Amino acid sequence: MKAKAKAAPLFVFPLPKPEGGYLSILWQIQDDLFLFTSLDQYKKMGRSATPWLTVRNYTDLVEEKGVVLMRGDPNHEVLKPMEAQYLINQLQVYLLDESRYKLMVTFNKHPSMFNFEDVLKDMGGLDGTAPTKPETKE
Repeated sequence: MKAKAKAAPLFVFPLPKPEGGYLSILWQIQDDLFLFTSLDQYKKMGRSATPWLTVRNYTDLVEEKGVVLMRGDPNHEVLKPMEAQYLINQLQVYLLDESRYKLMVTFNKHPSMFNFEDVLKDMGGLDGTAPTKPETKE
């Protein structure tokens, strides 16, 4: 999973909101750290954008047990625990499912060919419905 993440180190996930619409969340990898933040905030502040969710991967047990432990720390001012879990789940699904991973590769390697609508069609909302319109949240 780490090798795939490093090969496609950025991606934008729509975070469905229960009241409808979605927030665009940028994901990036830095060493053993996965960072999620608002795409709008990232556009304004670049790498100085405040993380909404930080996920650290502990790889100490990989060789002995074949296990990687993950710890997610959401910024509770902007992200609910259920939303944080949703983002982590989606990241895992996209990294482990080849057809979805291809979207991540296209986003990173061939951005002019990337269509965000493909991601919207693929992902369901927190309530099982597809996201419909973007919502801005700082």
